[in-house]
Amino acid sequence: MSLEFENLRIERLIVHEIFKRDIDREIIAPKCSNELTRLDHTGLQVFQDRIIKSMGNGSHCIEMSITDESESSTFQCCAKLLDADDDHFIELSKHLALKLSQAQASRIIPGGILVIFNGTVSATNKRYIGIIKAEMHNGFVKEDGDNAILLKHLSELLLTPQQKLYKIGFFAEVNGRQYPDDLRSSEDFVSYVYDHNMARNESREAALYFYNSFLGCSVSPSSKKLTKDFYHLTKEFINNSELSDGYKIDLQNSLYSYLKTSQQTTISVNTFAEEFLPIETRDTYCNFMAQKEFPQHAITKDLTHLKGKLRRRKINFTSKVKLEGPADEFNELIQIIEATESSTTVRISGKILDQD
Repeated sequence: MSLEFENLRIERLIVHEIFKRDIDREIIAPKCSNELTRLDHTGLQVFQDRIIKSMGNGSHCIEMSITDESESSTFQCCAKLLDADDDHFIELSKHLALKLSQAQASRIIPGGILVIFNGTVSATNKRYIGIIKAEMHNGFVKEDGDNAILLKHLSELLLTPQQKLYKIGFFAEVNGRQYPDDLRSSEDFVSYVYDHNMARNESREAALYFYNSFLGCSVSPSSKKLTKDFYHLTKEFINNSELSDGYKIDLQNSLYSYLKTSQQTTISVNTFAEEFLPIETRDTYCNFMAQKEFPQHAITKDLTHLKGKLRRRKINFTSKVKLEGPADEFNELIQIIEATESSTTVRISGKILDQD
């Protein structure tokens, strides 16, 4: 199931500091807090709002599959955090700080601040655990207390425009079943990762240590189906819209480009609407996709089920005439000169080769 990130509330949070490996690629022990971090009402509200913005509709948040649910996994540790008292919460969070330090196997990966927080989310108040890894930069005002790493205006963590400098992992409980061995099932949770870099091919490996090695997650196997659904539903919306025939053809070209030629590795309803649709139809399109129960967050692009569809483009006319051509050159080879209610004037590059 997909999760709506509205109504997110934070109940507890703690901050630790982690470091990149030393010159010999050995782990430097994280500097851990021994107390929970306290925020005033304003700081907490801003922090909550920024997480909702990062994880909500139209963001780079991607639903993941939990692949490591072993006893020592980050997932099982996070499940325990849900029921932990404050002292146990602090100790378990230290364990996560060490696990992240271990996952950062390369010296290329920088250190930074680790924030672990819990609370409730969605209209039905699902319990969750959130984990933020943020690199050090000018947005931080860090102080070292006796028992805790303090951040003045912790909300600065997400107020910075430097979105590439932080990552968020999120486990939300959707079923409260308990099991005899005290281990939880991944089937009772949904997981999400926000990472600006995951939308870029060249940065996928850089993000792998966080969502795979540390969180124990992988890209959802449903990405193939969701990408196919996105294509067919968007195509349906365009064809049934009140836009002109010429505009519809342009949008079909845009849909092809967005899926086939774009270097982005994620796709989202909001991004397509903002980049290609006229302003007056954007909300209608987003509502249409929501009614079809298509996720409003970003999904990983996987064209496996669309290879044939994206190879050729077709135009069907009411007179039962059809035009077909290679999709990657369709816009250059076939031009709509004029379209009326009863006829269409088309210019086709090339001369007649043969006839059946």
